[in-house]
Amino acid sequence: MVVNKHTWWNRLRHDCTSCNLSWTSTNACRSCDIKFIVGFALSDRTFIRHVVFFSAADESDVERIVAGLSLLRNIPHASVFEVLRNRRVDQLSGEVDVVVYAEFVDDTALQAYKAHPIYQQAIDIVRPLREMRIAADF
Repeated sequence: MVVNKHTWWNRLRHDCTSCNLSWTSTNACRSCDIKFIVGFALSDRTFIRHVVFFSAADESDVERIVAGLSLLRNIPHASVFEVLRNRRVDQLSGEVDVVVYAEFVDDTALQAYKAHPIYQQAIDIVRPLREMRIAADF
């Protein structure tokens, strides 16, 4: 995704709603020490991030897991959706083979996504092939 430089700068400069002082790229208000993530206060973010990590029971099944999880992109409730193989850049952790990353406008959208028939179809394909599944919603 290409980010307009002006938009990018606005994300790096934000007025703290707690003390009305400005902060810059340090990701914290200099006065009240509120932490920000990519230019937004944690409490200002209104969407939900849904991240799920998978490991394959057999290395030869990773592509089948990716294909099964890729069905989920046909569910219309996510505003952002990606299925990616782990690039294994981190040398300390190699357990994860596949990552699902999605963003939802609210909990209702996330619950509608999980209730969709394609979601169960993906589970039926992937569950027998996976060893581990760890999910986080934040």
